[in-house]
Amino acid sequence: MICLKVQLEFCLNKKGVVDMLKQKTDSKKSAAKGHESDSGEKIPWMKSLMFKIVVPLFVFLVVIVVTAIWGAFQIQRVGGELHTQMVEMAELNNMTMLQLAIQGAIMPANDYLSTQETGLREEFRQLAAEVEERLAALEQSLVTAEGRQLYEEAKQTWPQIRTFSERILALENPQEGDAGKRLMFDMDELASRLVVSMEQYLSEHADAGEQRLMN
Repeated sequence: MICLKVQLEFCLNKKGVVDMLKQKTDSKKSAAKGHESDSGEKIPWMKSLMFKIVVPLFVFLVVIVVTAIWGAFQIQRVGGELHTQMVEMAELNNMTMLQLAIQGAIMPANDYLSTQETGLREEFRQLAAEVEERLAALEQSLVTAEGRQLYEEAKQTWPQIRTFSERILALENPQEGDAGKRLMFDMDELASRLVVSMEQYLSEHADAGEQRLMN
């Protein structure tokens, strides 16, 4: 009888423990479901906030990148145009200096016909050396087809001008006869044709350069 009673109490106690464990398990499951439900409710709100932050930031970054690329392209284009203008200006400057040097080099022979000063021979040699230097400088700065063509013309014409000057300056009595005058006439004709071509070239390219700067 006593054993039966003890067994009955043990079974009741066991059942109570099982019920308690079941209740705890159900509570945990309910809590977990509630947590999942709460998390599910927060996800759309979090996604909406992230969308509001990320999309404007992305658009801002795209605008910055596009602006930077456009700015770099404009700087490169302007830099290329400035470089082109600078090298063309160097050609024009050397062409101008060559023109002035040739005009100056023909003066000693012209003065010698009237003054017969022997010192003009040394002056001509110095001016002729300057013309040679200007020709070399122009050759190094050529960038246009027209400039190269005019350089070739000057390169062929200058030796003839120099020869005429040397022949005039070698005359003992340049005022006697017409030899000096004929030589001077031929030299002036050669020099005038070359100088006119240079002036026309310089005028046209100077106007073109001004138009590019205005644009």
